[in-house]
Amino acid sequence: MKVLIFSGLKDKKLISKISPIISLEKIEKAYLIRNSALEYRKVRSLSPPFFLNFLVISEFIKLFCGVYVCLFKKIDYIIGIFLRPHGIFAYIFGKIFRKPVIQLFVGNDVDFIEKHERLFKNLLKSAEHIGVRGSRSKQRLSNIIKVKNKFFIHHNVYSPPAANQEISEEEKILDIICIADFTKVKRMDVFLKVISKIKQKYPGIKATMVGGNGRKRRYEKMRREMNLDENVAFEGIVKDVYSHLTKSRMFMMTSEAEGLPMSLIESMSVGLPCVVPDVGDIPDIAKDGQNALVVKPLDVEGFASRAIGLLEDRNLYEKISQNAIATIRQKEEEFSLQYNKEVWDDILG
Repeated sequence: MKVLIFSGLKDKKLISKISPIISLEKIEKAYLIRNSALEYRKVRSLSPPFFLNFLVISEFIKLFCGVYVCLFKKIDYIIGIFLRPHGIFAYIFGKIFRKPVIQLFVGNDVDFIEKHERLFKNLLKSAEHIGVRGSRSKQRLSNIIKVKNKFFIHHNVYSPPAANQEISEEEKILDIICIADFTKVKRMDVFLKVISKIKQKYPGIKATMVGGNGRKRRYEKMRREMNLDENVAFEGIVKDVYSHLTKSRMFMMTSEAEGLPMSLIESMSVGLPCVVPDVGDIPDIAKDGQNALVVKPLDVEGFASRAIGLLEDRNLYEKISQNAIATIRQKEEEFSLQYNKEVWDDILG
């Protein structure tokens, strides 16, 4: 069996999504159309020259690559990962070449589809299967096309780190960490406003923003204007996220839309109490007052007060921390390669 995959995503995240597919014995080859090549077993990458990646012409090159694969490589399935533009590409190629399509929606795809329901209804209907990140997304999309058995939940393959020696309080040099791409939907402006609010009570609060791209310069300017230069650091994109998590007292996310973010799962796996918004499929993992603190989206006061509560209430902090670790350990099988291979084996028939 051969599959054609349209995708973006960084290498690590993409591998966590496609490794269960590639690991199936029935999969002979996966043709990956993406801005950059991925070196991975059974994968043949077709990508535009890197110097064209920021030009519209790169999208036409990817379309041409898709035509080539569909015409000459006897594809059995087309898979789109992320709606824009990859899911749209998969839909178009499925229609033209009459191939079954599997759509994998991540991030804020479901929110965008709901806003433009009429535009994407046919895309949903035409897909043979649709993978989403959690139960809320599954329900929201099934309300649009009223076909529940079309949807399945796809997890990223993830192994929690081995238990390390407990980090002392002295080694936790950061109060709050946020991990995100600096795109509009992540609402890092809200994060900075929350830190500013906390600073009114704790002038020495220390926070770090791990990630980058997108609106970094805008947020650096905002940090300066809010007099937070001594309170908020920009770490950029890091290779070892766990070294930053273990130095922190809590994780915070202020996005206005999400799927099921891996940064939340990674943080909970090392016992970091998380303050997160009630968006996307986050409530599938984060249970307010039990293993995390869940806040109304974009509520600066709410985020600040819950974070201060964690800093001041040691019993609450320990409860959330221990339950966070237990939650991820309980779900370890669902994140395993074997479990997800079985899911995909059934999907691909």
